[in-house]
Amino acid sequence: MKVKKPDETSSELYKSIYHDDLEAESEWLRRGAGEKAKSVGVLLRMHSIKVESIAELGCGTGEVIAECRKRNLCSRCLGVDSSEDAINSLRQNTPGIEGVVADITSPAFELGEPFDLVLLSHVLEHIDDARGFLASVKKLDFRYLIVEVPLLDLASGRLISLFMKDRTANLSGHVQFLTGRSLRRLLMACGFSIVNARRYVPVLGMDTLRFLRSRHNYSFPVYARMVLGDWLRRLTRPVWSYLMYAHYAVLCKKTT
Repeated sequence: MKVKKPDETSSELYKSIYHDDLEAESEWLRRGAGEKAKSVGVLLRMHSIKVESIAELGCGTGEVIAECRKRNLCSRCLGVDSSEDAINSLRQNTPGIEGVVADITSPAFELGEPFDLVLLSHVLEHIDDARGFLASVKKLDFRYLIVEVPLLDLASGRLISLFMKDRTANLSGHVQFLTGRSLRRLLMACGFSIVNARRYVPVLGMDTLRFLRSRHNYSFPVYARMVLGDWLRRLTRPVWSYLMYAHYAVLCKKTT
């Protein structure tokens, strides 16, 4: 797995990953798509919100938007990503979902038509100028926005960062390190009102852990620590989600 270079954007990193390791990256995204799409459905149902159209920005190979469609969360689906390789994969493997190659961080980016829901699933943590990006997103024509991120600034993340020269030099290309509170504050500062939020602990399972070991050629000690960590997640989810790691999805609307 490639590590983000100091002078490299996350978009450039992932274009390279999709170009060189498309099948494995798509499989990794597929394995997490169910929980991410579940968050979309849970948040919408909690407020009896029905949507006909969803546009996912930064969709990669489209595993999450495809899962949303399978769950009948939308009838019209659009996936947008800057990687041509990823969008070509979406077009080939998920008929019925429109794929567009575009730079979603460009102030000139437009959807071209209104959507009920814009989805940013594990995208914001990769954006250098998160505030500027959300300001551009707000200009798009949509009713609701759902943003999901990994919570990377919990107690354990802060402790680990003390021993790192460059926290952004990580395998996932993360440049934003958020808590649930800091994400909500960021969204409100950018002109969104919070409707609701959902926190959950992702559990990988043995099959996915074996997939990761094979993909990244992890040594047995590293693999053993991953297995132990996954079981600890299962046994201590409430504590784990506030001290160690969790995913956080926020449903919001424009304030004006």
